[in-house]
Formats: sequence, C-alpha cells, structure tokens
Amino acid sequence: MGGLTPLESKNVAKKTMKGYRQEVERWSTWSKEHDLQVMVPSALDASLLIYLNFLFSLGWHVCKGEKLMAGVWHFFPEAGKYGAVQLPRSLRALKGWRKATPRRSRLPFPWQVWCAIAVEALRDGLVRLAFGLLLAVEAYLRPSELLGVRCGDFIAPAPGGVAAWVLLLHPSERGERSKVGSQDDTIPLDSPRFVALTPMIEALSKRPPDESLIGLEYSQFLELFNKWCRRLRVPAQPYSARHSGASIDRALNERPLDLVRKRGRWKQMSSVVRYDKTGRLNDAWRALDTEVKAYCLECVRVLNTVLIAGGDLPMALA
Repeated sequence: MGGLTPLESKNVAKKTMKGYRQEVERWSTWSKEHDLQVMVPSALDASLLIYLNFLFSLGWHVCKGEKLMAGVWHFFPEAGKYGAVQLPRSLRALKGWRKATPRRSRLPFPWQVWCAIAVEALRDGLVRLAFGLLLAVEAYLRPSELLGVRCGDFIAPAPGGVAAWVLLLHPSERGERSKVGSQDDTIPLDSPRFVALTPMIEALSKRPPDESLIGLEYSQFLELFNKWCRRLRVPAQPYSARHSGASIDRALNERPLDLVRKRGRWKQMSSVVRYDKTGRLNDAWRALDTEVKAYCLECVRVLNTVLIAGGDLPMALA
C-alpha cells in the first residue's frame, strides 16, 4: 500500500489520505489476524465482504464502510472503476448496509423521549436494553460503544476519587480503541437524572465482568430500536443518543462546553459547538404529537421505579 506517484497522491487532501490509510490498515490487520488475503486480487472481494459485515455487526455507521472502500480504491486503483479487479459482493454489501442504516440525524431529542423509548424496551421485556438506552444518552455513547459495554466496565465510587459510578470505555486490557484511537476513557455517571438508577448499576456490577450488558448484534438492536420509534412516531436513530446527551447537558447548563468535549471524546472544540444550540431540543419536542408528548411525560414519571423495582407500565400508544 502507498506505492503512488506524487501526482496521484495530490489527488486527495492529506487529512483525507490519513483517514483512508487508517481504515485500510485496520482492514488489512484484521484480515491477517483472521487468515484472510488482502494482497491477492482474487481474494480481495471476499476479504472486504467479510470485514464489512464485521463492522456492521459492531454497530458502525455506513460511513465507516464507505471510507474504507474509498481508501481501497485510492491505494488499490486496480480495484477501482477502471481497474481489472472487480468487487461485486463488497459493493453489494455496502449497498445493503446503506439500506439497513437510516440517514444519520443530528437532531437531538429530550430526556423525556428517551424515557419513552426505554419504556418500549421494557414492554418487550428487555430491561437491560432499556437501561442501556439511557446509559447511551448519559455517556454520549456511539451504538458500537453501547453494544460493547460489559458488566465489569462499571467502576464503583472510591474515597479520594470520583464520587459517582464511572463507565470505563475501550479498556486497554481488551485491546479496544475508540473511533479516535483512545483507550481507558472514563465517563462519570453523575447527572441528577441518572444517579437515581444507581441500584441498577450496582446490580449489574455484581454480574460476571465479561458478561455483555446488551447481548445483541447491531442488526438485532437496530431492528428493535426502529420498531419502538415507529410505535412512538419519533424519528430517532441509535446515534441520536450521543447527540442528545450532549445537547441535554448544555440545555440544562450541567456541563460547560469543554467538559462536554471531554465526555464525548471529541478532539476538536469545533465538533462540540453544534450541541450548544438548545433550541434544537425544543424543536424536536414541539414536532411530536400531543398524545406522544403526554406519553413521554408519563414514562419519565414511572421509569426509574419500574426499572429498579418493577411495576405497571403506562398504557401503550394506539
């Protein structure tokens, strides 16, 4: 990889080239670890096909697969439009990924809406997933991060340390890294609305450390999430949880922009400024039907009690 002439290299900006190289190197490393060929033209399509399905199963957005394919075409032009190597199955898989993944919305939703989605999860008997949805909002989790959480990733308060429970993301012991390459990210679970769920966290922390919090593949999670949003007539998506958490914290003035940046693991402040627009939460709330808004408010009232101790759920929307 990288045997390009100076003029070919100028066809792509340095920052874009860096992103392409990272994705292609990750695919190459993963393929070698799984005994898949990447330098043999006849095996290229099969290796990419398997890796694209692997990324989808982890909950990555389709843009990650698109960046990988763009990188492959850049560094392996023989696999591009005018090349001799064809990638029919990989391209078909990428097209299927686009169909399976809704367009990413940057629209945040207020806490009341997430409580309602969690109640729909409880209605289907998925207590941990209901908690996980609220955790995703609280900790600004990407879908892949939520699905990767294990019961041992909850760290109890300690004297002289953080006074609240902490979620450990991308533990170095498991060799995990975030989208930006970081490890051992710690997220205090300390917002007033989430502290009430401490008994749930305590119970989860007593489970086997390697036990998955959610225990679902991304495709299963996405199917359930979309079903609940259709019930509620809410145009949310799994990735909306991350944006909602940051927007809610800014709207309630619970965290300054710099802490929001650190909590969301964003490297640049420019990535965070868009969440300092609290009117977007109001827009999302106003767009809901009156019946849906009343239901969301009722879900807020009962959710914590039902999650921790059980009880009756609000009557489902018609």
